[in-house]
Amino acid sequence: MNNSFFKSALIVSFITFLLLIIQEIPLDFYLFPMYVSGIISLGNIFFQLKKPDPYANIFIAVWIVMFISSYVAPIIHFRNDYWVKHMIFYPENWTIYAFYTSLIYFFGILIFHIFLNKKNDSKKKNTIWVFTKKSKNGILVFMLISFIIQTYVYFSFRGILGYINAFAESTREDSSFSGMGKFFIISELFPFLFTIYFIIKYKETNIRGITVFLFLVLLFISALYFGGLRGSRSNTIFVLVQAVIAVHLTVYKFKINHIIYFVIFFFAFMFIGRLYKDKGDDVLNFKDKLETRNTMDGEISEYEIIIIGDLSRYAVNSYQLFRLNEMQDYQLKYGQTYLSGILTFIPFGTEIRNNIELAQRSEAASELFYTYSSGVQSDKHTNSRILGLVGEWFINFGIITFFIPYMLMSYLLIKLRRWTTSILFEDIRIILVPIIMIIIPNLILADSNNIMFFTVKRFFLVYIILFLITKKVVKTSSHN
Repeated sequence: MNNSFFKSALIVSFITFLLLIIQEIPLDFYLFPMYVSGIISLGNIFFQLKKPDPYANIFIAVWIVMFISSYVAPIIHFRNDYWVKHMIFYPENWTIYAFYTSLIYFFGILIFHIFLNKKNDSKKKNTIWVFTKKSKNGILVFMLISFIIQTYVYFSFRGILGYINAFAESTREDSSFSGMGKFFIISELFPFLFTIYFIIKYKETNIRGITVFLFLVLLFISALYFGGLRGSRSNTIFVLVQAVIAVHLTVYKFKINHIIYFVIFFFAFMFIGRLYKDKGDDVLNFKDKLETRNTMDGEISEYEIIIIGDLSRYAVNSYQLFRLNEMQDYQLKYGQTYLSGILTFIPFGTEIRNNIELAQRSEAASELFYTYSSGVQSDKHTNSRILGLVGEWFINFGIITFFIPYMLMSYLLIKLRRWTTSILFEDIRIILVPIIMIIIPNLILADSNNIMFFTVKRFFLVYIILFLITKKVVKTSSHN
């Protein structure tokens, strides 16, 4: 571990010193927590990569997110002087609030470092789940159900073009897909089922790389058809990430050069996806989009926008600290947004939530950002900003107890690691490991309502389907 942190310290020190020399970032108090956070998080990434199979180590996702959030994101913000846009109130100086955000992130990283590096005491399970001859037919049935529901969704919008147009309108009015969540949970399950079908068909066979490539192409197309066209970049990219890891663990071992190709594809897709999300079916007019970005936001690149907008909550958390300091009469929600997110996925939960008038995350954020409820918004003053783990905690319980969500998250992550590392490689539940690896970044970056939707859709339903189509076998030999 010491060697990992030595390399990390060298890299972070060189980058930070270089940026200061060429005056790309200001010299101020925020630098210290940012600098130390960068060393700790990057050091943990190097340490995780030393393990025999880092793809199956769920903690590497934690440290990648924390490195981007605590070190890369503030560099981009200060280098471009780019923070949150389309607000009514702005701080005179972002530096002080960036310092407090970096300090909070530093203590969170320290908590993660202390707890997540403790020895893993999990034991291998004696019972494993295995596919049977009927498993393939079972998956095909579920795939058919998903396809039928997705067809119904397109039919409801009078075809695919109507669906795309409805998405374009929803970005302005936020109402086109209202009430469709229960259909999306089932209809957008198809790509996951397709991945399971592929693994059933080619597990324990000598598969060629071209076959895997063709599968990933078809999977990408299916991810677009089943949810991607409504502007959900995460729905598409997470499908591919999950599939790559699942295939790596069960069917075909990817090489380093493959991973590089995947990273390039990730940024290219996120770039195009952001344009589509901004402009809907007018996405092909690349030149206008780039010119608009340049005239409005200076020289910041779209790739930097992706990093600070999709992989970090640094700016919005800094803005929250500013508003909480300015708005002394803001009423904390004391867990209402969390309970509201849970009730959304319980039968009659929405009615219960409305009857007892629970504050939703969007309402709580609107009150803090604009001093009005979520029922009032304009094209610019939206309330859909994602606050993330610590940000949602701020609007519920305030700033003083910022360390609690990190401690609770550490406890949950340790439990998840104990479960994932207890599964034998011949146990088909190994397919669930990449889903957990994808859920983990969302636990840090997303809000509770999104996490609930993501977990129900990507984990629980897949778990239930695997339970129904597999046979449970008790291992007679000891596996430690």
